[in-house]
Amino acid sequence: MFISTTRPKSCDAYFASPKLSLQCLCKPKQDMLFGDKILGVAARHCVSVFAAVWPPLALGSGTGSAEDCADFLSSHARGTQHMRCAAAAHPDKALQGIIQDPALSNSSKHTYAQRLMAMSAKLRQPISELAMQPMTVLPWIKKQYPEIATQKNVVTAVLAALRRMPAMKPQHRQALAIWLRASKELEAQQQARLKANEPSARQQRGYVDFREVIKVHTGLAKGSRQRLMLAFYTMIPPLRCDLNRVALLQCPASAATISQDDVDTVKENNFLCLPADRKKPAILVLREFKTANSAGIWRRTLPINLTQELWTSLQAEPARRWLFTTKSGSPYTAKNFSKWCCSVLQKLFGRPLTLTLLRHSYLNAMDWNKLTIAAREDLAADMCHSTEMQDTYRWISGKHHTVRKQR
Repeated sequence: MFISTTRPKSCDAYFASPKLSLQCLCKPKQDMLFGDKILGVAARHCVSVFAAVWPPLALGSGTGSAEDCADFLSSHARGTQHMRCAAAAHPDKALQGIIQDPALSNSSKHTYAQRLMAMSAKLRQPISELAMQPMTVLPWIKKQYPEIATQKNVVTAVLAALRRMPAMKPQHRQALAIWLRASKELEAQQQARLKANEPSARQQRGYVDFREVIKVHTGLAKGSRQRLMLAFYTMIPPLRCDLNRVALLQCPASAATISQDDVDTVKENNFLCLPADRKKPAILVLREFKTANSAGIWRRTLPINLTQELWTSLQAEPARRWLFTTKSGSPYTAKNFSKWCCSVLQKLFGRPLTLTLLRHSYLNAMDWNKLTIAAREDLAADMCHSTEMQDTYRWISGKHHTVRKQR
């Protein structure tokens, strides 16, 4: 059962390194304790949604399934163990295969499961049954998600599930062939647009020139969450929504003295080292992000002006242990962080600007004639994508300005 409790007495419980410790400036917050997991509001909501999608999951039934579910969805859960728990909670073979595949990253497992669970909830059928109905489900996907990229993402999740179903039968192979054909068609449409370096209609509606983004950032109140978010997406090459769960750690006078051995002792995948000397730059380390399998560990020394933005934010709102937090003080899930950022950007710019569009805007503001091949490769590494993907972010037709001019 859920028990109301305060945060752990020792904030350093998650970290073994004597050099690195959680920023313990937080006031006690009321969270939910499930076993040894601390669940914030977002995780509690996910537990209820998960139970709604799969009715056989009885919270607090004494069977252990509720604890498995919490372990799967808890924002503190790590590794593949919590993913496997969901498979034990319900025998849906489609989800089970994804969760138990060691070749998939945790990020991919979470993304696939999230998309499949959403579709299952809307259509009120198990994923294993929906995957066998491509002729019915595909038209629904196209109607539900107008954007080609979103359609492709959902189809990819279904394919990931089908390919991992044990003992594939002839009817499974027939369904798989139809989904594969649909995936190839969507891929062809998507690549045609990307190779033309043209934005989609939705991207045109949300696009904002990067100079305007910088102007709005500098005009925001110092120390505010909105300003800090824009600082991390303008003062360094903008990342994806990978900053949802970044632990704030204290470190020696210079973050540069942190060795790889020190980094390896930190149990949190993503963290930021704040030096005791506030005149020194901080270091951001990411080990869990979309392209981590190919890119490896992402470690960068932050500009001193960005480090100062963070210190100002901590002075204005010191009661937190994470770079960005929900109202309850818990770190965001990737999905909820993206939603929060999009909500902030909508309010600030009056159009559906997203983090992905910020990345487009950043690259389109650059003078590519002045970038060497080496500089372009470094930039791609900073943004955690390939140089090939970087080329698709550049819109050379000028159509991304069209909608704005019409307004």
